[in-house]
Amino acid sequence: MLEYVEQITKDATRISPAFHGRLRAVGFDDRGILQITLIASWFNYINRVADALHHAFAAFGAMMSPDLPLTRRQHEMITTVVSATNRCQY
Repeated sequence: MLEYVEQITKDATRISPAFHGRLRAVGFDDRGILQITLIASWFNYINRVADALHHAFAAFGAMMSPDLPLTRRQHEMITTVVSATNRCQY
């Protein structure tokens, strides 16, 4: 699943039927594959919007500043834990 998500993130045009076959082989049906695709695509969309507006909004820019002690990876880990704790359904 994560290899599929990574490929969507890097270059979705390179998704082949083999990716879907591997997901089916480990138990995902069409609905599961769709859900994985939608979640990965949504987060990619939001990340790209945030990246594009990084300098446009002072508060967001300050929050994501590379000069702060937390790395972007740590930001992502925090958001993942918050989402999981809140049982977000996306």
